[in-house]
Amino acid sequence: NKGCLEAMAAAPAIAARAKRYAEEGLSPVLREFFDERGALTARDVGEAASLGDYHALQIIRESGRLVGQVLAILVSTLNPSLIVVGGGVANIGNSLLAEIRTAVYRRSLPLATRDLPIGYFGASTGAGAALVAAAERPEGIGAVVSRGGRPDLAGDALPRVRAPTLLIVGGLDRAVIGLNEEALHHLHGEKRLEIVPGATHLFEEPSTLEAVARLATEWFARHLAPVAAAACGRV
Repeated sequence: NKGCLEAMAAAPAIAARAKRYAEEGLSPVLREFFDERGALTARDVGEAASLGDYHALQIIRESGRLVGQVLAILVSTLNPSLIVVGGGVANIGNSLLAEIRTAVYRRSLPLATRDLPIGYFGASTGAGAALVAAAERPEGIGAVVSRGGRPDLAGDALPRVRAPTLLIVGGLDRAVIGLNEEALHHLHGEKRLEIVPGATHLFEEPSTLEAVARLATEWFARHLAPVAAAACGRV
Protein backbone atom coordinates (compact mmCIF):
# COMPACT_ATOMS: atom_id res chain seq x y z
CA ASN A 1 0.00 0.00 0.00
CA LYS A 2 1.76 3.15 -1.25
CA GLY A 3 -0.88 5.62 -0.13
CA CYS A 4 -4.17 6.98 -1.38
CA LEU A 5 -4.86 7.19 -5.09
CA GLU A 6 -4.96 10.99 -5.06
CA ALA A 7 -1.45 11.14 -3.60
CA MET A 8 -0.15 8.86 -6.34
CA ALA A 9 -2.06 9.73 -9.50
CA ALA A 10 -3.99 13.02 -9.18
CA ALA A 11 -3.00 16.08 -11.20
CA PRO A 12 -0.82 17.60 -8.41
CA ALA A 13 1.07 14.30 -8.03
CA ILE A 14 1.62 14.11 -11.78
CA ALA A 15 2.89 17.70 -11.84
CA ALA A 16 5.20 17.07 -8.87
CA ARG A 17 6.74 14.04 -10.54
CA ALA A 18 7.22 16.00 -13.75
CA LYS A 19 8.93 18.79 -11.82
CA ARG A 20 11.32 16.28 -10.27
CA TYR A 21 12.25 14.87 -13.67
CA ALA A 22 12.76 18.40 -15.01
CA GLU A 23 14.97 19.45 -12.11
CA GLU A 24 17.05 16.28 -12.38
CA GLY A 25 17.55 16.88 -16.11
CA LEU A 26 15.96 13.55 -17.07
CA SER A 27 13.42 15.15 -19.39
CA PRO A 28 14.67 17.90 -21.71
CA VAL A 29 11.13 18.79 -22.80
CA LEU A 30 9.78 19.12 -19.26
CA ARG A 31 12.91 21.07 -18.30
CA GLU A 32 12.28 23.51 -21.14
CA PHE A 33 8.63 23.91 -20.12
CA PHE A 34 9.65 24.45 -16.50
CA ASP A 35 12.23 27.10 -17.41
CA GLU A 36 9.72 28.91 -19.63
CA ARG A 37 6.68 28.73 -17.36
CA GLY A 38 8.14 28.58 -13.87
CA ALA A 39 5.95 25.62 -12.92
CA LEU A 40 4.53 22.44 -14.43
CA THR A 41 0.96 21.19 -14.65
CA ALA A 42 -0.69 17.96 -15.71
CA ARG A 43 -1.49 19.64 -19.00
CA ASP A 44 2.23 20.30 -19.55
CA VAL A 45 2.90 16.59 -19.04
CA GLY A 46 0.32 15.76 -21.69
CA GLU A 47 1.90 18.27 -24.07
CA ALA A 48 5.37 16.83 -23.46
CA ALA A 49 4.03 13.32 -24.09
CA SER A 50 2.52 14.44 -27.39
CA LEU A 51 6.03 15.56 -28.38
CA GLY A 52 7.33 12.06 -27.67
CA ASP A 53 9.04 12.76 -24.34
CA TYR A 54 9.80 9.37 -22.77
CA HIS A 55 9.51 10.41 -19.11
CA ALA A 56 6.24 12.28 -19.65
CA LEU A 57 4.84 9.18 -21.34
CA GLN A 58 5.98 7.06 -18.41
CA ILE A 59 4.25 9.36 -15.92
CA ILE A 60 1.03 9.14 -17.88
CA ARG A 61 1.18 5.38 -18.32
CA GLU A 62 1.86 4.67 -14.66
CA SER A 63 -0.75 7.16 -13.43
CA GLY A 64 -3.34 5.83 -15.84
CA ARG A 65 -2.67 2.25 -14.78
CA LEU A 66 -3.07 3.16 -11.10
CA VAL A 67 -6.40 4.90 -11.68
CA GLY A 68 -7.57 2.12 -13.99
CA GLN A 69 -6.70 -0.61 -11.49
CA VAL A 70 -8.76 1.05 -8.77
CA LEU A 71 -11.67 1.64 -11.12
CA ALA A 72 -11.51 -1.98 -12.26
CA ILE A 73 -12.03 -3.15 -8.68
CA LEU A 74 -15.00 -0.82 -8.31
CA VAL A 75 -16.46 -1.91 -11.66
CA SER A 76 -16.18 -5.61 -10.85
CA THR A 77 -17.53 -5.14 -7.32
CA LEU A 78 -20.24 -2.53 -7.75
CA ASN A 79 -21.05 -2.93 -11.47
CA PRO A 80 -21.74 0.82 -12.03
CA SER A 81 -23.93 1.90 -14.90
CA LEU A 82 -21.44 4.56 -15.99
CA ILE A 83 -18.03 6.11 -15.28
CA VAL A 84 -17.37 9.85 -15.43
CA VAL A 85 -13.75 11.02 -15.66
CA GLY A 86 -12.98 14.61 -14.64
CA GLY A 87 -10.73 16.73 -12.46
CA GLY A 88 -7.23 17.94 -13.21
CA VAL A 89 -6.21 14.69 -14.88
CA ALA A 90 -8.66 15.46 -17.68
CA ASN A 91 -6.27 18.23 -18.75
CA ILE A 92 -3.83 15.60 -19.97
CA GLY A 93 -6.23 14.38 -22.61
CA ASN A 94 -6.59 11.09 -24.43
CA SER A 95 -3.16 9.65 -23.61
CA LEU A 96 -4.02 9.28 -19.90
CA LEU A 97 -7.64 8.40 -20.51
CA ALA A 98 -6.59 5.65 -22.92
CA GLU A 99 -4.38 4.12 -20.22
CA ILE A 100 -7.27 4.26 -17.73
CA ARG A 101 -9.62 2.60 -20.21
CA THR A 102 -7.12 -0.14 -21.02
CA ALA A 103 -6.55 -0.97 -17.36
CA VAL A 104 -10.28 -1.00 -16.60
CA TYR A 105 -11.13 -3.33 -19.47
CA ARG A 106 -8.13 -5.59 -18.85
CA ARG A 107 -8.70 -6.08 -15.12
CA SER A 108 -12.50 -5.98 -14.80
CA LEU A 109 -14.92 -8.85 -15.21
CA PRO A 110 -15.92 -8.98 -18.91
CA LEU A 111 -19.65 -8.86 -18.19
CA ALA A 112 -19.23 -5.68 -16.11
CA THR A 113 -17.43 -3.76 -18.87
CA ARG A 114 -19.08 -5.15 -22.00
CA ASP A 115 -21.20 -2.06 -22.52
CA LEU A 116 -19.90 0.25 -19.81
CA PRO A 117 -20.40 3.85 -21.00
CA ILE A 118 -17.78 6.48 -20.16
CA GLY A 119 -18.39 10.21 -19.84
CA TYR A 120 -15.89 13.07 -19.70
CA PHE A 121 -16.27 16.11 -17.46
CA GLY A 122 -13.82 18.96 -18.12
CA ALA A 123 -13.47 22.38 -16.52
CA SER A 124 -11.58 25.38 -17.88
CA THR A 125 -8.79 24.18 -20.20
CA GLY A 126 -9.65 20.59 -19.32
CA ALA A 127 -12.78 20.92 -21.45
CA GLY A 128 -10.64 21.27 -24.56
CA ALA A 129 -8.66 18.15 -23.64
CA ALA A 130 -11.84 16.19 -22.98
CA LEU A 131 -13.28 17.15 -26.36
CA VAL A 132 -10.07 16.20 -28.18
CA ALA A 133 -10.14 12.83 -26.40
CA ALA A 134 -13.79 12.33 -27.39
CA ALA A 135 -12.94 13.14 -31.01
CA GLU A 136 -10.06 10.65 -31.04
CA ARG A 137 -12.10 7.80 -29.56
CA PRO A 138 -15.71 8.42 -30.68
CA GLU A 139 -16.77 4.82 -30.13
CA GLY A 140 -15.74 4.80 -26.47
CA ILE A 141 -17.22 8.03 -25.12
CA GLY A 142 -20.92 8.35 -24.30
CA ALA A 143 -21.17 12.04 -23.35
CA VAL A 144 -19.12 15.15 -22.54
CA VAL A 145 -19.80 18.00 -20.12
CA SER A 146 -17.78 21.23 -20.04
CA ARG A 147 -18.00 23.58 -17.04
CA GLY A 148 -16.72 27.12 -17.55
CA GLY A 149 -14.57 25.52 -20.18
CA ARG A 150 -12.47 26.49 -23.16
CA PRO A 151 -13.84 24.15 -25.84
CA ASP A 152 -12.23 26.42 -28.42
CA LEU A 153 -8.89 24.88 -27.41
CA ALA A 154 -10.03 21.64 -29.07
CA GLY A 155 -9.61 23.44 -32.39
CA ASP A 156 -10.01 21.23 -35.45
CA ALA A 157 -11.18 18.33 -33.29
CA LEU A 158 -14.55 19.97 -32.56
CA PRO A 159 -16.30 18.90 -35.80
CA ARG A 160 -15.18 15.31 -35.16
CA VAL A 161 -16.83 15.06 -31.72
CA ARG A 162 -19.81 12.73 -31.96
CA ALA A 163 -20.59 12.36 -28.25
CA PRO A 164 -23.50 14.47 -26.94
CA THR A 165 -21.87 17.59 -25.50
CA LEU A 166 -23.17 19.99 -22.86
CA LEU A 167 -21.41 23.35 -22.43
CA ILE A 168 -22.11 25.08 -19.10
CA VAL A 169 -21.00 28.71 -18.66
CA GLY A 170 -21.53 31.32 -15.98
CA GLY A 171 -23.83 34.17 -16.95
CA LEU A 172 -21.23 36.74 -15.84
CA ASP A 173 -18.36 35.03 -17.66
CA ARG A 174 -18.96 37.00 -20.83
CA ALA A 175 -15.70 36.31 -22.65
CA VAL A 176 -16.05 32.56 -22.15
CA ILE A 177 -19.71 32.67 -23.23
CA GLY A 178 -18.57 33.95 -26.61
CA LEU A 179 -15.95 31.21 -26.94
CA ASN A 180 -18.54 28.55 -26.09
CA GLU A 181 -21.06 29.95 -28.55
CA GLU A 182 -18.44 29.75 -31.29
CA ALA A 183 -17.46 26.22 -30.31
CA LEU A 184 -21.12 25.16 -30.27
CA HIS A 185 -21.34 26.15 -33.92
CA HIS A 186 -18.53 23.73 -34.82
CA LEU A 187 -19.90 20.74 -32.90
CA HIS A 188 -21.87 18.47 -35.23
CA GLY A 189 -23.34 15.98 -32.76
CA GLU A 190 -26.06 16.57 -30.19
CA LYS A 191 -25.12 19.70 -28.26
CA ARG A 192 -26.44 22.31 -25.85
CA LEU A 193 -25.23 25.50 -24.20
CA GLU A 194 -26.50 26.22 -20.68
CA ILE A 195 -25.95 29.62 -19.04
CA VAL A 196 -26.03 29.66 -15.23
CA PRO A 197 -27.36 33.11 -14.16
CA GLY A 198 -25.21 35.10 -11.75
CA ALA A 199 -22.20 32.80 -12.01
CA THR A 200 -18.64 33.90 -12.75
CA HIS A 201 -15.88 31.73 -14.24
CA LEU A 202 -15.23 29.58 -11.15
CA PHE A 203 -18.90 29.30 -10.09
CA GLU A 204 -18.09 30.51 -6.57
CA GLU A 205 -21.44 32.21 -6.05
CA PRO A 206 -24.07 30.53 -3.85
CA SER A 207 -25.97 27.66 -5.50
CA THR A 208 -24.11 27.98 -8.81
CA LEU A 209 -22.04 24.81 -8.44
CA GLU A 210 -25.18 22.97 -7.39
CA ALA A 211 -26.75 24.12 -10.66
CA VAL A 212 -23.75 22.76 -12.57
CA ALA A 213 -23.99 19.43 -10.74
CA ARG A 214 -27.69 19.14 -11.55
CA LEU A 215 -27.20 19.96 -15.24
CA ALA A 216 -24.26 17.58 -15.58
CA THR A 217 -26.05 14.76 -13.78
CA GLU A 218 -29.12 15.14 -15.96
CA TRP A 219 -26.99 15.15 -19.12
CA PHE A 220 -25.03 12.04 -18.18
CA ALA A 221 -28.15 10.24 -16.98
CA ARG A 222 -29.92 11.03 -20.22
CA HIS A 223 -27.13 9.90 -22.54
CA LEU A 224 -25.26 7.22 -20.59
CA ALA A 225 -27.98 5.45 -18.63
CA PRO A 226 -29.85 4.23 -21.77
CA VAL A 227 -26.63 2.54 -22.95
CA ALA A 228 -26.29 0.71 -19.65
CA ALA A 229 -29.99 -0.19 -19.65
CA ALA A 230 -29.73 -1.63 -23.14
CA ALA A 231 -26.74 -3.70 -22.03
CA CYS A 232 -28.73 -5.12 -19.11
CA GLY A 233 -31.51 -6.05 -21.51
CA ARG A 234 -29.10 -8.16 -23.54
CA VAL A 235 -27.75 -10.17 -20.60
